[in-house]
Amino acid sequence: MQRTTNILNTIERIYESLNDSQLNEDTLRSVEQDLGELAAYLNVNVEEAMMFALVFSFQITERTFDFNNLSSYLRISAFHAFEFLDCLQGLVGKKLCFDEVQSRGRNQRKNKTEYLVNQHVFHAIVENRPFPAKEIYFVPTSLEWLEQMYEFIDDDIQFINSAELEREMNKRLNSEVNGGLPEFIRELNEGSHRNLLMIYAIWQALVQDTYFTLDNFFSNFRKSSLLAFREKKKMLNGSHPFIQKGYFDVQSGSFGNDVEVGISDALKKRLSQYGLEFLGENPKKNKKFSLGPEEIKAKTLYYNDAEQRQLTTLLEAFQPKNMEQLQCRMKERGLPSGVAALFFGSPGTGKTESALQLARLTGRAIVQVDISATKSMWFGQSEKIVKQIFTDYKALCEHAPITPILFLNEADALLSKRKSNQSNVGQTENAIQNILLEEIEKLEGILIATTNLELNLDSAFDRRFLFKVRFEKPDLLQRQKIWADKLPQYEDGLLTSLASQFDLSGGQIDNIVRKTEIDYILNGAFPTDFDLLKYCQDELSLHKVGSRIGFVRESVNC
Repeated sequence: MQRTTNILNTIERIYESLNDSQLNEDTLRSVEQDLGELAAYLNVNVEEAMMFALVFSFQITERTFDFNNLSSYLRISAFHAFEFLDCLQGLVGKKLCFDEVQSRGRNQRKNKTEYLVNQHVFHAIVENRPFPAKEIYFVPTSLEWLEQMYEFIDDDIQFINSAELEREMNKRLNSEVNGGLPEFIRELNEGSHRNLLMIYAIWQALVQDTYFTLDNFFSNFRKSSLLAFREKKKMLNGSHPFIQKGYFDVQSGSFGNDVEVGISDALKKRLSQYGLEFLGENPKKNKKFSLGPEEIKAKTLYYNDAEQRQLTTLLEAFQPKNMEQLQCRMKERGLPSGVAALFFGSPGTGKTESALQLARLTGRAIVQVDISATKSMWFGQSEKIVKQIFTDYKALCEHAPITPILFLNEADALLSKRKSNQSNVGQTENAIQNILLEEIEKLEGILIATTNLELNLDSAFDRRFLFKVRFEKPDLLQRQKIWADKLPQYEDGLLTSLASQFDLSGGQIDNIVRKTEIDYILNGAFPTDFDLLKYCQDELSLHKVGSRIGFVRESVNC
């Protein structure tokens, strides 16, 4: 302990003695013993010890250590100061110090290099601890290096410019790593962004065992939209070097959502020589975009006569034996064999849940499409995404024992009236609708689309949907049944009164039911009659001010 205290005092004596000294022989002789002691502590030569003492002292006194300040402090010429560059680089190479570029403006010639003490050494000296050899000379494994690089991508890249990124990457790719993974990255010879993309992809495959979207990766960079677009385009057309070399596999995202990439099984095998162990083969097409009939919970819904009639017809038509006969009959007569149904009406009226229950009761998986994902930020990609939705669905139908249901929930974005203007946006949206019209026309499976804004639908879709089911808000009798089914713990008179006073949809009633459950969990009791009345008023007031109430799936009995 005493020795580290002497080291701190030694550095202070060296720093004070060298100020304005011009490095004359008398001054150097006066600190010779101190320099020897510091050199022994750090295991460096005397000149390196002197530079370390000054870097450490400048850091303590909050001065920037660069060649201009070094020249001024020692009162020597700038040329003389630059003679110590080898000493400083020696300290950097021994990991006792590190250098970083400080940007002084747009002109890179104005950038200056600043030197700082390794934080482990710095704290060891300040806290009177022995030299931290274990921390300084730690050599990471390939996995530990990958983790450091992932943290660099996730936390630091957005704050540095291109020049700094190149410099930092060169330093990290030339660092010592057990397993030699940086050597593989260097051999790619593809520049910093693609090197980082490879590192990111390896980490995702190793830790997450999954594909990832290019947007997620490039979101870490500043002003990266154009770069991401170019990389994505090369991935899609197969011209990207990582595709051509067989390093990456490409798949569509979550059912038509853009593009996702992952490293190939062949690359996984190659990377094993660097000490990396992967879980197994790539989990292609394993995204959770569909529900099996066994995963859909049975629920009770209440319909009016018109709704019940049409949904009963769909229920019978979707039964596997009936659907098979129906499709054969249609093909024999030269008619489209697919069945497309549109469920439209106010939010919270049971459209989504009805589609789910039809799938459950007919033993079919339901394939859910994220409509917002079709609105790609990449011009010209939205059309491809919509096309890919139906390509993927057709492939699923060919391999599924029972034809699944393609479900476009809240499809207003795809079914809205076509634009009359000729802007890029208008042309793109019209092109999407033309593709959708064509795909529904030649559909051979089952499609259900829902919308809350039926008045905004393009008329061209009218004949494409064989069934068009309007979902009305429940009438008084239906509301009474829903209240009685949802809240059996309350008096019938109260529930009848609520049904009469409040014209709520099934989804809005579900919101109130959920609030009663929250009350029960928090307070150990269901809300009072007065509280229940207040919940109804709150729900209706939100509806009146025009806020769109989030649809909560309500029970439907097909």
